Amino acid sequence: MDQLFKRYADPFSFLNGYIQTSRLNWFLDQFVSIVNEENQDKYRWEFYLHKVFGKSFDDWNAEIETTNKNQNMSKGDLEATINKAISILQNFTPS
Repeated sequence: MDQLFKRYADPFSFLNGYIQTSRLNWFLDQFVSIVNEENQDKYRWEFYLHKVFGKSFDDWNAEIETTNKNQNMSKGDLEATINKAISILQNFTPS
């Protein structure tokens, strides 16, 4: 509720509107996602200020996103990567 009071002057009537339209679950999912993303951005910025040198924040942030994406590959992406590596190795002829 604290997060709601930070953002909305009267969260009770605001939530009542979502309850009456049967969309409270959708709102809460969206709200939690937004708050989590803001917290992640805040923590990344603090980490960058104190621990990262020689890179811009955008470059470092893009590097973190790429690393997260690679570590959390879907099964289809992983199979495609393996198949591509196999096809490259099959065409390789050492001199």
